[in-house]
Amino acid sequence: MTAGSSNPLISELLRSHPRIEPVSSSHPGIEFGQRSVARSTTEVGGLIELIDNNPLVCATDAWVPSPAGTLALLALGPISEAGLLIEAPAVLTSFPDADQTLIERELLSASWDAGIMLQTENHDLGSVRGAYVVAKIRNPDNFDDLDEIYRDRYARSFFVRERGDAEWTKELVADTPFAYYYLELSPGESESLLSIHVMADINGKLGAAQYVHMMNVMCGFEESLGIL
Repeated sequence: MTAGSSNPLISELLRSHPRIEPVSSSHPGIEFGQRSVARSTTEVGGLIELIDNNPLVCATDAWVPSPAGTLALLALGPISEAGLLIEAPAVLTSFPDADQTLIERELLSASWDAGIMLQTENHDLGSVRGAYVVAKIRNPDNFDDLDEIYRDRYARSFFVRERGDAEWTKELVADTPFAYYYLELSPGESESLLSIHVMADINGKLGAAQYVHMMNVMCGFEESLGIL
């Protein structure tokens, strides 16, 4: 199958993909046959780990979220879909070019339509981008269920990992296709505050790797082809 992109980082991944014959393209995402992966929120798309793959296989066009939207979806998607998120969460990004309107539109794909409170900062982390998210949640039956809600979505995924015992530094994700997260809970009687830390590389899970991952799912390829 032929595929191309005007993005040099995506093009580099396509050249290493065993099922792809790379071709020239002016498309900023990926153009393959009469199909494409782009940033704009067309009907089908979102964070791959949260959405149903079946519509992707039949879709002509699909979208992947922006870097800030990806981090927000990683942090909030599981608890939003579980019905635990109560009100607009606070999202603090480590980079200034985060668009609140766009993030809120992208969060609709994870069933969240009550907005966010966004604050941005500017930290020099090289190619790594991070977010700190604080969400008021309805208490689950058991607080251990929170970890399971996230693991149910991410434990079997290729590119999203729980921190575990690793030190929380940018080296976890720098120059890799992976995103990492960890949770901190401040429990209350009926409602609690859940803090979610997430980070990934702008050229990996937040960029070129996510485009190729989406293409792989749309084509029925193994999800990690051309990426790992």
